[in-house]
Amino acid sequence: MVQITWRNSITTPGILDKTISLNPQIPQSKKNRRLRLIAGSIPKLIPNIYSYGGENTRTLYLSNDGFGSSNELVTLPEGEYSIVQLEAALINAMITLGWITSTSFADSPIQIAYNLTNEFVYMTLDSTKLLVGTQIGINLSSDIKTLLGYSSVSSFNTDGVKYADKSPRVDYQGSYFDVRCTLIPPLQSIVESENTSVLFTFNINAVSSSLINEYFFPYTSIRMPWLEIGNISISSYTINITRTDGKSVYFLYGSSMITMDVEDY
Repeated sequence: MVQITWRNSITTPGILDKTISLNPQIPQSKKNRRLRLIAGSIPKLIPNIYSYGGENTRTLYLSNDGFGSSNELVTLPEGEYSIVQLEAALINAMITLGWITSTSFADSPIQIAYNLTNEFVYMTLDSTKLLVGTQIGINLSSDIKTLLGYSSVSSFNTDGVKYADKSPRVDYQGSYFDVRCTLIPPLQSIVESENTSVLFTFNINAVSSSLINEYFFPYTSIRMPWLEIGNISISSYTINITRTDGKSVYFLYGSSMITMDVEDY
């Protein structure tokens, strides 16, 4: 039996997918060969405000004259945002624009909250709270409208309460993820009708602890099943951490480790 460990880390936003080479390589087996996951960890630092892979939840437009001549592009810093934190970011943007001076939620011309019953988001626009300008406006021009649950109308330039028509996707990249390994022969998935090489599927629980990483395995009484990989030689392999739609997960930063046993039998 041989144990192999894959590691990667990033200090700026990006993906953790990586190919590593083995030296020496594991030669072809004269027997059957299989592997299983022994231990691993994945960062919990998965942003919902980001721009990567054709998705952009960072940008929106604000106006202090109802989108007459005022049309200010706001680019939010990448990060993990709650609804409250998103509201704070909008307040900071309006302070930067010189439209307001208070950081108080109660003094904001745009207030974002959610209904405690159905958890739908709603925005309250109140132009009387502008220190500069006549009519507050907001245009959710990018994927941020989907994050907040606005699918039909996403631009508003009149005062009042503006209700989202769908549930918000605060976990925009999802909460379930796959660790894929190129050593595993593609398997036909009956559910998704796609070829996958999934080593393990895991769930990120951001509130489960204060740890930056989500750790899975080893458990004293539980082991992952063996996965047949044929009698191939192993000179290199790739680990991909993907969403359920197959796209690579975009992390803020962090390090990851995957340890596997390879056994001939």
